[in-house]
Amino acid sequence: MPSLLVLILLLVVYALTLDGAMAGVEFYLVPDFSKLNPNVVYSALGQAFFSLSLGMGTHITYGSYLSKNENIVSSAALITLTDVFIAFIAGLLMFPLVFSQGLSTDGGIGLIFVALPGVFESFGPILGIVIGGFFFLLLSFAALTSTVSLLEVPVSYVVDEHSVPRNRAVWVTAVIIFVIGIPSMVGNGYSAFFSEFITYLGSDSPTDFMTFIGHLANDSFLPLGGFLICFFTAYVWKKENLYAELEDGFPGLRGSFIAKYINWAVSIICPLILGILFLLTVTDRFFGLSIL
Repeated sequence: MPSLLVLILLLVVYALTLDGAMAGVEFYLVPDFSKLNPNVVYSALGQAFFSLSLGMGTHITYGSYLSKNENIVSSAALITLTDVFIAFIAGLLMFPLVFSQGLSTDGGIGLIFVALPGVFESFGPILGIVIGGFFFLLLSFAALTSTVSLLEVPVSYVVDEHSVPRNRAVWVTAVIIFVIGIPSMVGNGYSAFFSEFITYLGSDSPTDFMTFIGHLANDSFLPLGGFLICFFTAYVWKKENLYAELEDGFPGLRGSFIAKYINWAVSIICPLILGILFLLTVTDRFFGLSIL
């Protein structure tokens, strides 16, 4: 991961020297509020939740492995700031490259596989292959770390609740997830059924299976998971238990501004915002009813 970050920073410096790069920077950093709509909010929220692994049980699972003396508050802040920094640097790389090559900004996550190969090709046949191969190898390692963290959630459940040996639990859950993922793999043109899997109410065009799963899991279930976690913490587990857990690593928490913020955020602000956004997302995405 440090190697990937260093390589990205070097590519950012190179990208900013290309023709049209500043137009990409302007597109990236200067907001256009006329483009702000519910779909943008839903997508941004889903991306933030996915990037930080919120609402899916990952932090609950890894949190159970932490030492009692770990400062959870400072760790959460550091992780969030680091994630935002990496995302900012990635955007500073991609958009100058996109504009310098005259590519469309509507390519989504696939832009990285369109814009970067053109840059690596400009380095020459040998250097381009070496740097490009190294970059995508490191990128695959980064993706692998995400799959490991996501796999740990069901594996931990199977091990703890059903007393299945860990090796067997890993293989069984991995195979099940692979099988469930096959429709997404073939739903980009290979299979007509999964490529035109569903047509939402109020929509004129069908949606492929992978996009449907993204709308369902990323845009809908993650905010719902965040809402349920906040509700459970505030009204089932209770804030006294939350404070007692946090104070093991943060003795000065109780009575501080941070404690008051956590109380308001977990009890009122986050459940209210996430609950409303979940309902708006479902009605807009799947039923074509735009309330805003």
